[in-house]
Amino acid sequence: MSKPRKNDSGAWTLVVQYAGQRRKLTLGKVPKSHVDDFCRNVEAIIEHVKYGGKSLGPRLQTWINNLADRHRLQLSEIGLFEYQTALTVGQLADLYVADYKKQSHADSTKTKVKSTVKNRLGKLREISLSDIEPVQRSARQNAEPVFSDAAKSTLADFNSWQRNHYSAATWTRDNKLLSSIGIWAVKHGYCDHNPFVGMPTASMVNEERLEYISAEMAIDAMEQCYSPDIRLTIAMGRFAGMRTDSEVRTMKWSHVDVDGGILTVIDSKKKEPRKMPLFQRIRDELERQRAVTGHTRYVASSDMRRASSSTNYQRIKEAVERSGQTAWPRLRQNLRSSCENDLLEIFDERLVTQWIGHTVTVSRKHYQKLRPSDYTNAIEVAASHGLNKVLDE
Repeated sequence: MSKPRKNDSGAWTLVVQYAGQRRKLTLGKVPKSHVDDFCRNVEAIIEHVKYGGKSLGPRLQTWINNLADRHRLQLSEIGLFEYQTALTVGQLADLYVADYKKQSHADSTKTKVKSTVKNRLGKLREISLSDIEPVQRSARQNAEPVFSDAAKSTLADFNSWQRNHYSAATWTRDNKLLSSIGIWAVKHGYCDHNPFVGMPTASMVNEERLEYISAEMAIDAMEQCYSPDIRLTIAMGRFAGMRTDSEVRTMKWSHVDVDGGILTVIDSKKKEPRKMPLFQRIRDELERQRAVTGHTRYVASSDMRRASSSTNYQRIKEAVERSGQTAWPRLRQNLRSSCENDLLEIFDERLVTQWIGHTVTVSRKHYQKLRPSDYTNAIEVAASHGLNKVLDE
């Protein structure tokens, strides 16, 4: 690529050469900083293409999308990229995934996002972003963007397809992801307004599947475990509120501070440590595990850590059924939520949610549930305060 030149009238020109072809680009009367930025981006694209890069990345792709049509066409003619008048929803989603993978999210979360984008967009993948993006029809700052009738029809057809193929919980998660993609697209300059802002969502809180598992129920299942690792997994879920089996897999003996009474847990979602009290029940189970594993680095055996999550799930389910119980819904999640409910009866909500590893909002929406004992305890407390007598009067 030749150096940019400024003619007598003050307009800048630039000759771009790649793969034996060259094009002269007129940038016009623009600041030198704009010209330098243009040159740097073109050089970056040339280097990227030269070494076989598959995706330009959000920054360069945004720059290309904001180019004048004539410049985009000229650069595409020498083979730097394919000329496109507009991104499709699928291409936008793929760019989002590429950027998402660079962030500090859990690998499992990145995989889920990639899978959703790949498999659950249906025909929406081929729709041009400009065809469904709302437009601002008023100069007033507080005016809401308006969708065209064609855009409304396209999005309604897509939601109808979602409802025919997936459960409400699934398409709700998908639509929340689409909304996040839309917010990201606006932030990075791919569009002016979020095209997915109006996608419908249903409640993801299923009260019927939120079940309180008593300590006795968990202990009965623990007594029927063939593997010490599975016994420990149930115990850590029910009495430490850990995410099983992901957070049990990564637990090391160095995370157990007996003298300080602190258990450090590597949060499987945030990939950061959190701390909680080393309650006596947890300490007893860890001492039991230590007697089995000896002086190893990890608390769980290599067999358990190598096994798939579904295999460990099945082993927990079999232990529950051997104890004479029917496997409860959300087998592992309800152990964790039951632990949280017990802790909330004693400790401040702010402390408990930090120990468990989520926000107060998530706790109230997805974890907290009234237990049978809450009703009997309320009656006893009311009686001790003379409330029953007052009511009778």
